[in-house]
Amino acid sequence: MKWTCKLCTFFCGNRKRIIEHYQSSHRHYRRNCPLPCIYKDCAQYFRSKKSLQVHLRDHGLIERSSGLVGFKVKCLLCDFEDAVSLKQYIAHLGKHLRNRETVTCPFNHCLFKSNVFSSFTSHKSRCHPHCTLKDFKKEITVQECELSESETAKSESHGTENDFHVPFDDNSDNEPEYHDTTDKIQERLASLLLRMQAVLHVSKFATQEIVSEFHDIGVLICELNEYTVKKVLRQHSCNIDENTVTLVTEAFHSINPLSSISQSGCLGSDQKRLSYFREKFGVIDPVEYVLDSPLKKTFVYVPVLKTLQKLLNRGDVIDKVLEDTESLPGHYKTTFDGSYFKENPLLTGEDQTISLGLYIDDFEVCNPLGTSRKKHKLCAIYWVIANLPVKYRSSLSSIYLALLCKSVDTKTFGFDRLVEPLLRDLQLLENEGIYISRLGTSIRGTVLYVSSDNLGAHAFSGFQESFNVDKFCRFCSASRSDIQSCSVQRNSFLLRTKESFNENLSRLRENEHLKSVEGVKRDCVMLFLKMMTHGL
Repeated sequence: MKWTCKLCTFFCGNRKRIIEHYQSSHRHYRRNCPLPCIYKDCAQYFRSKKSLQVHLRDHGLIERSSGLVGFKVKCLLCDFEDAVSLKQYIAHLGKHLRNRETVTCPFNHCLFKSNVFSSFTSHKSRCHPHCTLKDFKKEITVQECELSESETAKSESHGTENDFHVPFDDNSDNEPEYHDTTDKIQERLASLLLRMQAVLHVSKFATQEIVSEFHDIGVLICELNEYTVKKVLRQHSCNIDENTVTLVTEAFHSINPLSSISQSGCLGSDQKRLSYFREKFGVIDPVEYVLDSPLKKTFVYVPVLKTLQKLLNRGDVIDKVLEDTESLPGHYKTTFDGSYFKENPLLTGEDQTISLGLYIDDFEVCNPLGTSRKKHKLCAIYWVIANLPVKYRSSLSSIYLALLCKSVDTKTFGFDRLVEPLLRDLQLLENEGIYISRLGTSIRGTVLYVSSDNLGAHAFSGFQESFNVDKFCRFCSASRSDIQSCSVQRNSFLLRTKESFNENLSRLRENEHLKSVEGVKRDCVMLFLKMMTHGL
């Protein structure tokens, strides 16, 4: 790709050099004229070097997500056309390959065709290991519309020595760009306020105090702008009537980003900020379910499918999910090397799938007397995308809340009733999947594992939750008397199996008076999932 300066005749084939050309001690800055974006398909102009640098970072994000600035890629077998990365495009072709459609290799000078997914990916890895979207055939890449010749000439005509105004008149199409910049500043300000509450744990009252103080600062800035405008006009002996000065200062007031946090602004109150967050940031509200209306017993569920769909439509997340994990025979590196994954027919198929990991834990809040009181003890179920690499999956930002309830309610109403909305979403994920627009197809998935402490695992799996009973272990059938008379080591006791677990359940159903059989007192709640491997 050739990069050409829009203000002079300089051109080069390297993006870094054209940026250095703009950012160096160049005559464009000395004559103080507006600076255009270096990209041909972008018509924005900027007053300062810093504004241009910030804008170029936005283009950098587009490059990292799409892999090719200024281009989209299309599929020759369907109407799919979007700016995606190479991995996302190959994943889309996998949709056609799994339907046994013949797909032609998209890289230049390659005539390879196949309707087998494994053969196609093997060919790509073997013959095109270092190819990128820039190596695609011309009929697959779609170049975005460049600036017209008239617009280019117009921008060049404003590159004179005495130019100190925006290179378009007030009625041109460039005016919305200022509104776009104002909207970006407003979104950044809203993002800061949201992080203060969600990440930095600043209270709503403190946030409102900060917002009020910043608004007062904004009022002072407006007054300073008015004084500065009048002072500059007087210094240059500009004979401008008072009405014009008023219009200029009002224009400055209207673009003041801090006006959005005034009482009448969209971020002025907690309720307005919450509405703005829902509209702009796609906030997923938790759903409250009623267990017992007279006793006011409820629990909260955060929809897993909605959250998962938003995550997988982000380029940075879906790229990490689609990464190939290499494993050596006989080495156990991740959960994908274990037998539970390899025996799962859904996760080990040819289609791209999503594996979820659940985590259950109880925690105490607002109790200075310690955890033994259990008055405010809560039970939470979290989930994580198991396809993510370990270094990303272990961070707190990759762990999401699915369910929150009081621990005492899990014993009163049972896990079966509490996890009903979660199981509905997981069953939908197994049967139909979720549509990922960046891939142009739907992805199915299921739960790969459930992790917890001993108490949570016994409660979730249907075993007795007291460890003072005779059959206290969920891994083997050892009794309390056995561990006193026999050495506790490998192969000393009979291990539990799926067959023995189902046999114990059958005995419970046959005799309603039995509370437990061999330590089993009810079904595991996850057995309702077809593809979920039973094992905690």
